[in-house]
Amino acid sequence: MAFAAATRIDASASTSSASSRVASSLRDGARRRMMHRCALTAVNAREGDEDFASVERWGVRAVRRADFDGVLKTCAKSGVDWSPAAILDDCEKAVSSPASSLTKVLVAVPAPGEAQESNPRAIGAVGFCVVVAGETQVTQIATLPSIRRRGLGQRMLRALIGIDPRSVAVLEVKSTNEAALGMYVKCGFAESNRRRAYYADGSDAICMIREPEEAPVSTRELTRLLAGLPRDRARAAPPPLPEREAAEVRPVVDVPREQAFIRSSDEDGGFKMRNRIRRK
Repeated sequence: MAFAAATRIDASASTSSASSRVASSLRDGARRRMMHRCALTAVNAREGDEDFASVERWGVRAVRRADFDGVLKTCAKSGVDWSPAAILDDCEKAVSSPASSLTKVLVAVPAPGEAQESNPRAIGAVGFCVVVAGETQVTQIATLPSIRRRGLGQRMLRALIGIDPRSVAVLEVKSTNEAALGMYVKCGFAESNRRRAYYADGSDAICMIREPEEAPVSTRELTRLLAGLPRDRARAAPPPLPEREAAEVRPVVDVPREQAFIRSSDEDGGFKMRNRIRRK
């Protein structure tokens, strides 16, 4: 009995030791994989910023499913506080039914001819908006820090507004974000309201609005405006012209002369054709 008990104790001890070694090995493997992923992410992020900073020309288009990873990366680097699930949800709505969806997502990608043109993760900026009931609600604009101050954010904002140029554009911006405030004012936005201490740090939220631009005037409208007429009368359609009786058209008949050619002069001995007689 004593020998059997000792055998059981040794077996259990060896089993416990083997389990601890396996657990330790698994922890070490998981730790190494985690460190490898973190290092790889850091390298990719650093190299991505350097490569994208070298891109000089960017184009703005609608998002595609192949852009989803790049959109998440750009939003993370730009400090967007949305969750990845919320970002992907808006992107999926914009892609699944681009014509009927109220949610619109635009991305800035390298222009044709750039070195990063074929890189699906080369997303320099992302813009989100909701177009509904004659109003364009700009919800988010994210630009990579390495390519800021190149006018790309302004291009993205104008592209979002251009989805429905006849609608009113609205947005909210943090009162301490002076760069964004300057860009919005440059694009025609004006402050309409202010929400005091809206953000967690106590900053205000500035509500801004941009009215749609008026259609270009015609020469007739401009002339009437300069003459002092009000805008509604200047844009009124001109009155119809009075009907006129059609004038009788009489055909013109060319009658040749009896002598078609005459001698031009006695010196050169040439001939010239005489003018025809026109009779009405």
